[in-house]
Amino acid sequence: MKKKPCPFCGGKRLFVSKSDCSWHEPAFAYSVGCAGADCHGHIFALGHDLFKTEKEAVEAWNERDEDDEIKKLRAENAKLKEALQLYSDAVHYVADVEMRKA
Repeated sequence: MKKKPCPFCGGKRLFVSKSDCSWHEPAFAYSVGCAGADCHGHIFALGHDLFKTEKEAVEAWNERDEDDEIKKLRAENAKLKEALQLYSDAVHYVADVEMRKA
């Protein structure tokens, strides 16, 4: 079953895990997570049901809504990444100019 990209980082390195929940019925639960290095979407189960099947976990992952706040944060994050890249380029440019003067 196809999974939507991660709602936290937009990544596509997703996995389904089966966890031992012997303290609860069902004894096993499935969850979907993102393997992105800096991502907070490691396990999609907290605050939700324990999913009895892989299909249920993937369906829940795919059905989550992205609210306006998340959309604003994504846009802000993209702008910050762009600004950081411009700053980095400028620092490298100045360093190159200074080296050529020496």
